[in-house]
Amino acid sequence: MTINPKVLAETLFTELIQKKHCDVSPEVRIAPEAVPAVEAKIRLYQFASILLAVMSTAEAKPEFLLVRDHLERLFFRRQYSKALIFSWTFAVL
Repeated sequence: MTINPKVLAETLFTELIQKKHCDVSPEVRIAPEAVPAVEAKIRLYQFASILLAVMSTAEAKPEFLLVRDHLERLFFRRQYSKALIFSWTFAVL
């Protein structure tokens, strides 16, 4: 059975990156204003873990490079869109 690389990337992204899989210990006190930054860091670590697994698999199975590319697009979509707007702005000037 084969699976479409985009479908696999979207499944990994939805199930293993968008969902929070760890919590901060109750003994750790975090200022309320710092919670979004801590959650963003947890999400980044979750993404890095999945990305490393996909990249490691891609060494033996190059078809996983497509999964990696799509996974990166899903995770960095805000940065990609901002970069496109930024580069388009300077191209017009």
